[in-house]
Amino acid sequence: MFSHVYDKKTDGCFLFGANVSATANICLDNNSIKEFWRRWHITLGAWLRKYIYYPIAGSDWALTLGEKFKAKDSQLISASIGLLAVWLTTGLWHEFSWPYVIWGLLNGIVIIISLWLEPAYAKAKNGEIKVTRPDDSKQNKELHGLTRSLLA
Repeated sequence: MFSHVYDKKTDGCFLFGANVSATANICLDNNSIKEFWRRWHITLGAWLRKYIYYPIAGSDWALTLGEKFKAKDSQLISASIGLLAVWLTTGLWHEFSWPYVIWGLLNGIVIIISLWLEPAYAKAKNGEIKVTRPDDSKQNKELHGLTRSLLA
């Protein structure tokens, strides 16, 4: 069954000029969800970037929307809109049903959140922000004990 579905999708990619052979270059050793999805479907990602993301994220209305919300970086707003559109399309690409639409939107939201938090990650990595370990606080130890007792 999977082969049949894969054959239909590769034929569809062929119609749109995407080279599916590069999809075999999958690496599961990733540091983030963003990197995982970038490597998972290389050709689909390239097609979505070229025909969905760039036209939306680079559009004047998306940049204007970022300026209306007085965001520090209006490009971050336009990138978020573009990513949401890409992930909505990815959900629809897998199957035209609500579970896959929700799946696509949830992946998009997680990636957008990580995009917005990248400056904080960089500061934490450079030591500008003190990061406490979960086992450093009394509350986390109590929560850990409660979780272990519930799962036992």
